[in-house]
Amino acid sequence: MEEFIIRYGLAAIALVATVESDLVFILAGVVAHLGLFNLPTAALAGGAGAFAGDCVWFFVGRSRAGTIRNSRAYRRVGARVEGLADRFGAWQLIPARFIFETRAVSILFWGMRGLSFWRFAAIDFLGLSAGGDGVLARSAIY
Repeated sequence: MEEFIIRYGLAAIALVATVESDLVFILAGVVAHLGLFNLPTAALAGGAGAFAGDCVWFFVGRSRAGTIRNSRAYRRVGARVEGLADRFGAWQLIPARFIFETRAVSILFWGMRGLSFWRFAAIDFLGLSAGGDGVLARSAIY
């Protein structure tokens, strides 16, 4: 992945961040530290790509809510997930970014639950600012 990012630059950072935002932010910070492109531009490309990927998960949840609710997996854990959602609210999207394998599922769930896109976007932006761009800045410094 490092060679891919070096060869295709900021477009590669944005593309890879749609799928795996944590690792790409670290690699982008390292490549920025090496002087191949500047850190603010890398942060913007990575943030835009990660947000685009998050939007895909959100809209899949929104458009496939019925299918997801009827799935065997959701029937098994849905009541528990709904209870936790009622307890913690949509703000749980921020810590979900830091817990392995929960980011995409949480975003999918909130899309399915009908959270407004603009509220999702605001919360996701805060999570991206605290998460990915923070990782990027730390990796460029060291």
